[in-house]
Amino acid sequence: TILIITLASIGFYIFYKKRRKRNEARVVIRPINKEMGILPFAQKKNVSSILLFGGFQVFDTKGNDITASFTPVIRQMFLMILLESNTSGKGVTSERLDETFWFDMDKNKATNNRNVNISKLRLLLQDIGEIKLQKNGNYWQVLLGEDVFCDYVATLPILNNYKNVENIDKFIAEKVVDLTSSGI
Repeated sequence: TILIITLASIGFYIFYKKRRKRNEARVVIRPINKEMGILPFAQKKNVSSILLFGGFQVFDTKGNDITASFTPVIRQMFLMILLESNTSGKGVTSERLDETFWFDMDKNKATNNRNVNISKLRLLLQDIGEIKLQKNGNYWQVLLGEDVFCDYVATLPILNNYKNVENIDKFIAEKVVDLTSSGI
């Protein structure tokens, strides 16, 4: 019995090592193709990151999880502006923010609350990296710098490039799954 347990342990150890090496080898499959909107796997990190898939998480430039600093209103307002900025390209109007978050207040109080929350959001975004929360015409927009990773923003160009394609390359499918998987 000792011999069987020893052989089983050695077999399990070898199996585990091979499986781990195979999973590590999958991380870099091909060179990066920037025309297809594919970012390197190395950019998915816990530093200067905004993760939407698998739950909202935000990491600052030092890798600290600052998700708890986003109050529910600031989080929802940020997500609304970020998503609209990247899907429509326009952003969100002040009126729409007021109607969504402060619908029960008069115009002056709603404007004041919006401005206070925009200021708080700007302070939080400074800790993440190069992110601009700006008003472009009538629209509030969130612009991410190259040092900031957002899984949603990284996935959009890939999906847009392949939305009318019948057969998707295995690498592309793995990349989308990797980007949208919860946890880093």
